[in-house]
Amino acid sequence: MTRRPKPSDDEILRALYALRDSPVVCEARTFAAARPRRRGLVRPTTRWMAAAAVAAVGFAHFAPWPRPPEQMLGTRVGEVRSVRLEDGSRVILDTDTRLRMSVAGRTRRVELLSGRAAFQVAHDMSRPFRVAAGAMTVTAVGTAFEVMALPRRTSVTLMEGRVVINAEHPPKAGVRREADLRPGEQLSLGADGALSSRRPVSLDSALAWRALRVDVSDLTVAEAVAEMNRYSKVKLAVRNPTVSSRRISGVFRAGDVEALAAALAAYFELRVVERSGGRIVLA
Repeated sequence: MTRRPKPSDDEILRALYALRDSPVVCEARTFAAARPRRRGLVRPTTRWMAAAAVAAVGFAHFAPWPRPPEQMLGTRVGEVRSVRLEDGSRVILDTDTRLRMSVAGRTRRVELLSGRAAFQVAHDMSRPFRVAAGAMTVTAVGTAFEVMALPRRTSVTLMEGRVVINAEHPPKAGVRREADLRPGEQLSLGADGALSSRRPVSLDSALAWRALRVDVSDLTVAEAVAEMNRYSKVKLAVRNPTVSSRRISGVFRAGDVEALAAALAAYFELRVVERSGGRIVLA
């Protein structure tokens, strides 16, 4: 363990001053006042009190700093939640999202375990705001961005400011392991651990979920169904490989799988072949 520098006299005096009202010192002061005074002698209680104070100062300077407390946040299926953090930043959690964060003192770190979250970061040059998602870390100072960590997709979308993205485990030398984004751009982390090229996106479409809307513009039917299923306990399935690969566009209320099922059935001439309490199947 690396020892911290020896405290200065001013630091010791400030620490002693801070201890003057502690319960232990107050009790010692009361005990000392009740004992008879003896000329020419230093009371043992006074010596003990000073030694305790100096020991406390020494411990504060040489003991390791405690880790900042961690906090878990999450949302249920179909829930979107906004939370204001201790540093003034704000995070909006999408449906079925879990994250672990430590935002206290000089630490501002979030680990997105699953789902999607949008961050409005309070500006602080001395404390970068870091979001880890899988093998990717996003670093910002004061900006607005979105991070997605789904089983088949890990991506970052920038709304305002600037972020730097690092791939923690690049597959081989010479591949893209660091990138930055401009507002209106997005990149993804590939299955091989490499960062994709930047691509422009529609922010209105990317942020539709914050208004409990699902924008499926230019998605395949399979992708649209998977996105809608994230918001509903009733899951939709399409048993037709040809239809599943076709592209569609539209905006639906989050979780309204019935509306998506009706639209797909009408457009692709499908019919409901199975309906149970938690499942709708089109073929």
